[in-house]
Amino acid sequence: MIKTMMIALLLSAPSLTLTHADPTPAITARYSQAYDDCIHHGERTGEMAMPGYVCNEREYAVQDARLNQAYKMVMTRLTEPRKAELRTLQRQWIGQRDMVCARREIAEGDVEGYVGVKLECLMNMTIARTIFLERYR
Repeated sequence: MIKTMMIALLLSAPSLTLTHADPTPAITARYSQAYDDCIHHGERTGEMAMPGYVCNEREYAVQDARLNQAYKMVMTRLTEPRKAELRTLQRQWIGQRDMVCARREIAEGDVEGYVGVKLECLMNMTIARTIFLERYR
């Protein structure tokens, strides 16, 4: 059953592929205004720009809270067996997310920027998972 659900997930969300180096429009549409303001702070104010990892760290916290809220909402409407299935899927997803982002950190990171690369990956994968949970039936 879990294998079938994983296949369904992959087929139902091709635009939310978890390993995209660049976020899809569905993901960027979910960025908060605070994130946009943070990223473009220097351009708008003429002041020194915030380091990207600071913006990513803040946005990851926002998106993680949204993910947790979506997860809780889905769990309230599921039967006990389906709750158990979703818990298993969620744990598998966390492992996959961590592996993908660690690989991306190694592949794209450098001494100064690795924190930002990993956080951006975590942030975008979290948004993609939130979208999945919001559509979960």
